[in-house]
Amino acid sequence: MKKTNGLRDALGKTFADRRNWNRRIEVAGERYIYCSAKNEIRRIDQREGYEVALLVGCFVLGKFVWCC
Repeated sequence: MKKTNGLRDALGKTFADRRNWNRRIEVAGERYIYCSAKNEIRRIDQREGYEVALLVGCFVLGKFVWCC
């Protein structure tokens, strides 16, 4: 995953829609989930026999912001 403006815009637009909250959604060939209770967007990464949800960003005043 490379942090680009295009990816930021796609994630912001996708998860601004409440219908996509708490669901696994594919954006730019990778799977993401927005956890509304924690206000976090995480990228789902497949590892050997299990999945890891890596923190990507969150919403601040309605706009997507990268974490880390």
